[in-house]
Amino acid sequence: MRTMRRSTMYQFHDGGRAAAGYKGNAHDCVCRSIAITTCLPYKQVYRMLAEVQAGYKGSPRSARNGIHTHRIGFKRLMRDMGFRWIPLMVGAGEVSPKLGDFRFPDGRCIASLSRHYCAVIDNVIYDTFDPRRELDGAFTRRIYGYWILED
Repeated sequence: MRTMRRSTMYQFHDGGRAAAGYKGNAHDCVCRSIAITTCLPYKQVYRMLAEVQAGYKGSPRSARNGIHTHRIGFKRLMRDMGFRWIPLMVGAGEVSPKLGDFRFPDGRCIASLSRHYCAVIDNVIYDTFDPRRELDGAFTRRIYGYWILED
């Protein structure tokens, strides 16, 4: 684990993708994030997301190449799994916090970033790469909001 001078740290985690027998790169950050935060098997989460994705006209029945996270089916699935959405960008002109500087609440969260989702557990980012985007000693990637898993 790499410790940074900011409030969040990063730890590599593929959400169980390799153990489930999947190979190669994929745009499956939503599936990985849910598998990591819920401790559900990757294949199970993949199937659930594929079912939701199949309900959208013109979308492939797969979670491999991204999920329509703004659609009601996805939001319903997240609520059914016990997540609650916390928006961080409320109105026009507001500036959202940066991933490396933001202190998440203790517990299990999924951060919504620009074109990416990542798991955050007790303020540690779990992903296949460090999504904070550090440039000249400052983190630049903004957080739109996060899903928090409620007990």
